[in-house]
Amino acid sequence: MTPAEARQALGLSREEMARAMGVHRETWAKWERGERKPDNAALQLMRLLYWLHEKRGLAQWLREI
Repeated sequence: MTPAEARQALGLSREEMARAMGVHRETWAKWERGERKPDNAALQLMRLLYWLHEKRGLAQWLREI
């Protein structure tokens, strides 16, 4: 799953996804444009966010960060 696909699957804006990932919005934009690749830790976090989304816990988690 690409960063853009992950974000779209979660229904988040680029800014929301960057905040959820703990990265600057420009870093996220570069990942989506393919200018940089997320490291393994970032890929794992994307998987975790998707899992939270599936378990209906992502919205609550995002409100708390």
